[in-house]
Formats: sequence, structure tokens, C-alpha cells
Amino acid sequence: MGIEIRGIEAAELRRVVELDGMLYGYAIEDEGYGSLFEAERVLAAFDGGRMVGSSSALSLELTLPGGARVPMAGVTWVGVLATHRRRGLMRRLVCDQLARMEQTGEPVAGLGASQSLLYRRFGFGPATRTAHVEVETQHARFSEPFVDGGSLGHADLDEALDLVSRLHAELCRAGRNGMVRRPVAMHRYSYREAAKERDGAGPTQFVVHRDAEGEVDGIVTYRFKLAFDAGELYEGELRVIELLALNDGASAALWRHCLDYDLARRVVVDNAPVDEPAADRLADPRRWVARPRDDLHLRPHDVPALLGVRRYQREDALTIEVRDPLFERCGGRFRVEGGLDGASCTRVDTAPDLALGTAALGSMLLGDAPVERLHRAGLVEEHTLGAVRRATAMFAWSPLPWASYLF
Repeated sequence: MGIEIRGIEAAELRRVVELDGMLYGYAIEDEGYGSLFEAERVLAAFDGGRMVGSSSALSLELTLPGGARVPMAGVTWVGVLATHRRRGLMRRLVCDQLARMEQTGEPVAGLGASQSLLYRRFGFGPATRTAHVEVETQHARFSEPFVDGGSLGHADLDEALDLVSRLHAELCRAGRNGMVRRPVAMHRYSYREAAKERDGAGPTQFVVHRDAEGEVDGIVTYRFKLAFDAGELYEGELRVIELLALNDGASAALWRHCLDYDLARRVVVDNAPVDEPAADRLADPRRWVARPRDDLHLRPHDVPALLGVRRYQREDALTIEVRDPLFERCGGRFRVEGGLDGASCTRVDTAPDLALGTAALGSMLLGDAPVERLHRAGLVEEHTLGAVRRATAMFAWSPLPWASYLF
């Protein structure tokens, strides 16, 4: 009997989570996972009635350079049991998921890859980066005095969850490049174990920043692990889960709170923006030890719907040939015209200035990967002299994209 790929019933969601647990080595401890899925967008592979693979999609929203927000299919929970590898199941699951975007009308798909080599063959390119950061607190003085015009205070779990959800949504609406709208259910699931100890660290703490008028404009969530060395010198570690701030003042105040935390020898952040300005505030910036990595991967599906609504750093016009490895109809030649005030993108038949695959376009889309660098890597072809340099200036954007979480 062949392997069947089909949609699932809501009652089968637990089997999807159990499959994921087998793949990634964790146990299912609660039933809250159901809120993470859109059951109608889950596909699964069955071999003789046993689930051996799955893929899912979430209805999300991506913020583009300039502030436009577009629907995005968040591809997630993709996996195939080791006993069924090398049979093309992952390809079938992912391609079937992407084909459904014709009905949902989402112009782009995004995912977080467990291995960065997996998804380029499907047309995904790394579009954002995040950084694991460690700072020794004894070397964390700011080069310029910082005076907080607001105030800090703790929040309980229920209040904090509402604030995290609101601040995240406000950052998306404010045009924070690369942000992905996070469903309320995902916020709550992420903090479901906030009251418990984890990996030797205490319960999650929530510190809120209010401006001079008393309005909340930032929050940091963290755990603290207390430790002492043999000489009774403190070796505590403050582990930041996330820091969300609507302005630079709130951000600086929350960073200062973390770096000044009593008994903390170091501050560790696993998901910081690669261009986090706190690094530049340090008097000794070399103490900001960051290890960047790829984060959100994007696959453009409807090129005009994406390139026609984002903004561009330089006013210009280019014809781009896009080659789609899965769906020929999604590729073609497109004339992109735009700048800071508006843009358009239409299909054309004229000769291209540049040619590239959807993966390279995904990496360019948010401005994280310079076109010139992709050209030197052999991922972008130049057909008109100077087009790479012009596209590099056109697609650049600041701040660099930051997805803030993965789904």
C-alpha cells in the first residue's frame, strides 16, 4: 500500500505533536498545543494508518520595508520519521502546502529552518538574521550617561501577556521591518511554563517600562539563574527571553535594567536584532559578543504583490527575471519601479537587467542580504552593466529586518 497524504481532523492534532516530539526529542506535557494549529491547514502522511510525516501552515502577516504588511503562509511543523526518509515525502508535503497558496492568496511563504540547508531547493532564502548575545555586566557601562525619563515596574503574568501581545502588534503596525504578526494564542503558549523553573533558572519575570505620562512603551521578560564560584563570588546569569520597545529610550532603559541586575555576572539573549543599538551604547563595544544566524526564510510566491508594495531606499527602475524551481507560472520577468514614496511591479516581456531564483529574491526582499553580495555568491546574474550596484542601493533598508520570534 502506498503512502497517503491528506488533511487531518482536529482530533488528530495530538498525533502531529507526538510525531514532532519523536523527531525533536521532547515529551508532550500539556494539551495547549491545539491553539497553535489551524487544523484545516495541516497535511499529514500516513503509512498503513500510522502518521509518518506532517506539514502545517499558519495564516500570518509580514511587515515589509516601508511598513506595508502582507499575508504570509507560515510553514511549520514539517517533519518525516527517520524510517521514511529518502522517499520524497518531505517534498510532497511542502509542495502540496505551497500549492494551496493559490487559494489562500498569500504572496509569500515563510518558515524557520531547523537546518539552513533544507529549504533552498523549494525556493526559500534566508531573509532575516538573529543573534545570540552575551555581555559581561562588569564591562557593560554606556559610553554616554543615560537618564530615564520614565519608570520601571514589575507585572504579573496575565498583565504581561496582554502587554507583550499589544506591544508586538504595535511594532508590526509601526513598520518594524521583518516583524511577523504573532497570534495571541502563540503568546500565551510561549509563556505557559513561566511560573516554573527551567534549566536551573527561576520563574519568568516581567519588567515594564512606562513613559513620562505613564503609558507602557516597553517590556522585557527574563529568567535569572543564581550561582556562586568556589570563592563565593557571584556568577549569576540573566537570560532575556524577549525585549520589546516602541522607542529608543524605553529600549535603553530596559537594557540598563538587565545589565545592572544584582548578582548577574552576564546577560544572555538568544534572539537579539543583529543591529541592536545597545551594542553601540557600550563604552567597550567589544564586550558585546554576538553570534548571528539565519532566522526567517522567505519564498516569494506572487512577485508583483510583494515588490509593488514595499518601499525602496533609492528611486530607480529595473527589470528582474525570477526563476521559480517549483511553479513556473510564479516566475517570469517583472519591471520594478519605486522609491521611498511608492512603487509598482508589473509583468513584462523585455530583456532583464538581473536574473535570479526565488530563494535569492527571498533573501533580498527585506533588505538583509545586499544584492551585490548575492551576485558575488553566484545567486544573482547581471545582464545590464551596473544593474547589481543599482539594485543593491535600491533594495537596501534600515533598520535591518528582525522577525522577533519563530513559529
